[in-house]
Amino acid sequence: MRIAIVGFGIAGASVLIQLSKQYQFNPDTDRVDIYESRPRLGAGMPYAEDDDAIVINSFPKSLTLNDDDSEDFIKWMNAHYPDFDVANEFAPRTIYGAYVNERVTPYLEQDYVRLIPAKVADFQVVNSQGQAIYHRPLAKDADPLQYQVFSEALGWSKNYDAVFFAVGHPPYKDPYKLQGTGNFIHNPYPFKTKLADVDNYKRIGIVGSGLTTIDLINFFVKHDLLHDRVLNVYFRHQPFHAVIQPETTEEFHFTIDDDWIAAQRVQHNGSVPIAVVIDQVKKNLLKNGIDYHHVWDNFNTGSVQTVTKAIRQDDEDYRRFQGFFRSFYSVQNKLMGVLNQEDKAYYAKDMSAIMLMIYLQVPKQSISMILELLQTGQLKLINGLTAIEPQADGDYKVVANGIHHQSDLLINATGFDGRLSHVQKTNTLLGNLYRRNLIISDQADQILATYPSAQPMNPNFYVLNRVYFLGYWISSTQGGNTSVALTKSQARVAVADFIAQSE
Repeated sequence: MRIAIVGFGIAGASVLIQLSKQYQFNPDTDRVDIYESRPRLGAGMPYAEDDDAIVINSFPKSLTLNDDDSEDFIKWMNAHYPDFDVANEFAPRTIYGAYVNERVTPYLEQDYVRLIPAKVADFQVVNSQGQAIYHRPLAKDADPLQYQVFSEALGWSKNYDAVFFAVGHPPYKDPYKLQGTGNFIHNPYPFKTKLADVDNYKRIGIVGSGLTTIDLINFFVKHDLLHDRVLNVYFRHQPFHAVIQPETTEEFHFTIDDDWIAAQRVQHNGSVPIAVVIDQVKKNLLKNGIDYHHVWDNFNTGSVQTVTKAIRQDDEDYRRFQGFFRSFYSVQNKLMGVLNQEDKAYYAKDMSAIMLMIYLQVPKQSISMILELLQTGQLKLINGLTAIEPQADGDYKVVANGIHHQSDLLINATGFDGRLSHVQKTNTLLGNLYRRNLIISDQADQILATYPSAQPMNPNFYVLNRVYFLGYWISSTQGGNTSVALTKSQARVAVADFIAQSE
């Protein structure tokens, strides 16, 4: 059996770990080829070598790569960084990348694993003779589909029986069409190279208010870049979504599990209505003694007033509310696959505010720092952003609430553009697959894929058997599958499906 893993960040590393645990490899006949051109293996873009001002907004137990030890990352931190208070501080992303690299190295050293330092740019379906085919063979005794990948360095590969695509995050959005203009940083990562010259600019603006903005503010403070300038953050609505509350060790009671989902699917002809899910979640919250009305009434906006309240009050309901949904995340992920298209659209649009409040959370330390910067006048949060206009002299006119602001450097922090219909302009590999209908868009403009294994579906081959996608591009199938824990879970599902098809 020949297997390709395309991309070797957290998702690719999780696939290799699960293959090594679940599949009985014969070193003489089986091979896993890993295609990755980046130097730090297992880390991907989010955990690449970079400035340690960039922290990972997750509790340490959720970051372990060892399924048998939830404290593995904590132990590693205590051994390598004994002065770092991992129990009360969020670890820098670059340090977590070093942990992942160290933990995945033994798997890379197996006899059946070969690392290919090349970037895959194309993919095709072939027959057993290696000839490209464009439709699924109709003969009942036809050989299983096989696959080849292409890189500029090596050309077309030999045949693979299975391919796992772990190609990482989409590119950043460009909502104001500024990419390519001067004095505009479209993607600020890695900070240590992209932001090396920011001290040469006086009027710096950040566009957007997500977690990237928090990273950027941390960077400016750490490197004392605000002593002689004011940093403007421009956004449309609210500057924040939620503040991370202290971790709870409480075990919550859930009635929504695999058996409940299966029973509801039988009752509702294959899907589970979102109204039924919402009603059951509310019942579960009440069963656990959590007053969700109180939480929503007090913490449902990301305003400065709301986050100030969140860091100054130890609100038990809010803390337990976050703990409940932290525990519920894996179940919520499964529910995405059993909603019908209308309910998925409702989830994406009408429930976005509460989902952002639940899952897009900022550390208390960062919020406290930002509030202090606002008080000293070193930071301004400017809402009502409507337009950005490049000027002839290289500056930018930023229009917010009808007021014109000037910036001579803008840094983009507007989030990812995960629309598959845009992929031909931004990703060579996925663009080639999309152009040839090997992957197609679902109603959410994500990759149309099977549930739960996330094999791509298309009109020519129906399902690309033993081809799997992981990560952001299947979020309409698997939910917001970008956390370490959920990425590991999806890798486990995909590998189990591969083994079932191989028996």
